[in-house]
Amino acid sequence: SNSLCSNAKICLGRSFKEIFPPDYPHAFDWIHTCQDVLTTGQPYVTDLYFEATSKWLRIHIFPLDATHFVIQSTDITHHKSKEASLENYSKEQSDFNQLLLRTVPSAVFTVDLERKITSWNPMAEKLTGFAAGDVIGKVCTQFAGEPCQNKCGLYTDDVQKPVIGRTCTFQDKPRDLLTISKNVGVRMGRLGNVIV
Repeated sequence: SNSLCSNAKICLGRSFKEIFPPDYPHAFDWIHTCQDVLTTGQPYVTDLYFEATSKWLRIHIFPLDATHFVIQSTDITHHKSKEASLENYSKEQSDFNQLLLRTVPSAVFTVDLERKITSWNPMAEKLTGFAAGDVIGKVCTQFAGEPCQNKCGLYTDDVQKPVIGRTCTFQDKPRDLLTISKNVGVRMGRLGNVIV
């Protein structure tokens, strides 16, 4: 961390606009921001990108008293780069998952902890006659048959997961009862908890 004006001998006596040069991002907005910090007595923090140096700085403004404050900057470029990498990785994973859901030759749907449907792939639409918009947000028990109506294999602790090749019945949109072979699995968090 370092202060924007770390040398008191250089900073003292200089105008606010000299400390914030014209190429400083949002230079004139900072005047009002610092005035707000002095008025409210509350610190302020924001992240700014400097195109000239290709760096990200996290700026903190701390009030000292009614008329003085300290501005501190921390180089967070590396942190931002890691954030961007994680975001790119997450997007790639999401895109890949969506590709699988669209192309896998099986009906696939996901539910949350309340058994409400959160995704419904094209093959599920074709097999059941229900469009994704018809079922997403609704509980899966409205069309589940046996044995799911009596005992949910997904959220029952004494049913070992994953469940592979379980025979179940399922009511499609025309109200016909289908017999299907179903696989069921849960996503686990780092602490061993079920996540959605």
